[in-house]
Amino acid sequence: MCRCKTIWDWLQGCVKALLVLLNVIVGVLAALFIALGAYLIYQVKRGPDSDAIVIDDPTITMSIGAALLLIGCVSLLITILGCSGACTGSEAALKWYIRVLVTLIVLQVVGVVVGIIYRKVVEDLVVSNNRDAFNAVNDVSRNATNLQIMMVISMQLREQCCGLTGPEFWTNLPPSCCLDDTLDKCSQEDAYTQGCLEPIRRNTNSLLVKLVIYKIIFIVFLGMCIAMAHCAKPKNRSKDPAYGKLLEDGGLHLDETY
Repeated sequence: MCRCKTIWDWLQGCVKALLVLLNVIVGVLAALFIALGAYLIYQVKRGPDSDAIVIDDPTITMSIGAALLLIGCVSLLITILGCSGACTGSEAALKWYIRVLVTLIVLQVVGVVVGIIYRKVVEDLVVSNNRDAFNAVNDVSRNATNLQIMMVISMQLREQCCGLTGPEFWTNLPPSCCLDDTLDKCSQEDAYTQGCLEPIRRNTNSLLVKLVIYKIIFIVFLGMCIAMAHCAKPKNRSKDPAYGKLLEDGGLHLDETY
């Protein structure tokens, strides 16, 4: 009995230490998420002076920044709850920690399903936003915003493409359509032949696939944390049949432990 107790206490101590370590790591990542989200939002608000990497669309970049901020703040609160429960042995804190993680798993599963079902909708939305930006920049009368101009230039330079369908899309070819974007004027002969529409679709699909994979990995990680949190909870010996048998036989007093 004592040997079993010693092994159990040792395993429980290891699980608590591992749970604290994982939560500390997640806490550091959460802080990085908060910093990155704030940085993306700040850079998008700077407009053309921004040195941030815009992911095809400033609106999407802003949304990603806000999402990172929210995820970072929520994750930080969860890690604080998990660390405090593991360090203090608070059963109430660990129970709430498990409940929150179960809720997150349900949300992640829903997110994966929704992402798969509405993949085409998201792709069409991104393409539509990019199409509007390219058309606005091409049509002088529409007065394209600085963010739209920045998005078009960034896309063409990064993907080495020109216009939505090719060089013929532009009324006046911009320098970003050429390999040497320092030229004052870009000619049809020097311009990239590939349009940007296909890279936009490809990048959007790639991003969605990565998000689904990350969500699945996250679900597995949450399951591990739940298992460890359950093992780290203080054992209620009053419900242990062996403990009750010892009490009935007079082998232990109520204030003793084994």
